[in-house]
Amino acid sequence: MHRVTTIIPAGNIPFAVAVNPNTDKAYVANLGDARVTVIDGATAALIDIPVGNRPSAVAVDTLRNKIYVANQGDNTVTEIDGNSNGTSTIAAGPSPVAVVVNAKTNKIYIANQLGNSVTVLDGENHSTITVPTGRSPLAVAVDPVRNRTYVANVDSNDVTVIDGAGNIAATVPTGTHPVAIAVNSADGHVYIANRGDNSLTVISASGETDRIPVSGQPVAVAVDSRANKVYVANSLSNEVTVIDGASRRTATLVTGSTPVSLEVNSVTGQVYVANQGSNTVSLLETASPRQTTLTSGASPHALAVNPLKNKIYVANLGNRTVTMIDGNQAAAAH
Repeated sequence: MHRVTTIIPAGNIPFAVAVNPNTDKAYVANLGDARVTVIDGATAALIDIPVGNRPSAVAVDTLRNKIYVANQGDNTVTEIDGNSNGTSTIAAGPSPVAVVVNAKTNKIYIANQLGNSVTVLDGENHSTITVPTGRSPLAVAVDPVRNRTYVANVDSNDVTVIDGAGNIAATVPTGTHPVAIAVNSADGHVYIANRGDNSLTVISASGETDRIPVSGQPVAVAVDSRANKVYVANSLSNEVTVIDGASRRTATLVTGSTPVSLEVNSVTGQVYVANQGSNTVSLLETASPRQTTLTSGASPHALAVNPLKNKIYVANLGNRTVTMIDGNQAAAAH
């Protein structure tokens, strides 16, 4: 019988994780020891790759098999070649804390929290430009269909919208302390979790805004573009708010303690929630109220999903591990 979960050793303070579904590899940024742990999803074999100081975010270009790591401690970005595991180092702005890839344009966007800026990196020649943002940019997401990048600025209560064609920036007001952002590229809607006033700001493709109340202290948001549903992790109320993207109707699902991260498997429609306070992962079904609680390592902090293999990787801050979940086995036990 196959196991639902497998515990895999990582580095010191595994803080962020991203997956290349095409190669079945997961990349774990270890904040405490300046390296990325590469997990082979087929064999669970591990490779450690040195990066910059305090790597705090990681993103994958699945088309080119390149991985980008934002190193908060030395103001750099490490590019990893997924084929050779060779690295290049590129200068970013002060305190880079988030990174996203637009694979269509081969541009990488790095949010510099202490620089109030985004570094736009050309993946082809490693040239960079700097785009000013609001105060303390903390999260970034891309709409590759419309070539727009959205940056949540936690201390100025707004989002910077960057037009990728000319790197022209516009500002859209949000709620208080926006900390997370997700895009539905199917319809161009953008969803921003406002930690300070328990709300979700919605920006349409044409720029119109709306506000949806959610529960206590929303800190993460994810979108299922196929079902047109939005999921918001509310860390104080131990709930996930489920929003119908068409009608804006909401429902609430109970999770474990202190849900801090969540991801959707775009193929199965299942939602995985990292509950940092209870050392668990909640598996939520979109088509029914059923849910399953899975045991993780200590203080699960970040999640990434491989929809092609139906594997989920959970970075556990508290005990230097990653929990790999077999989504097929989890569904069978559900």
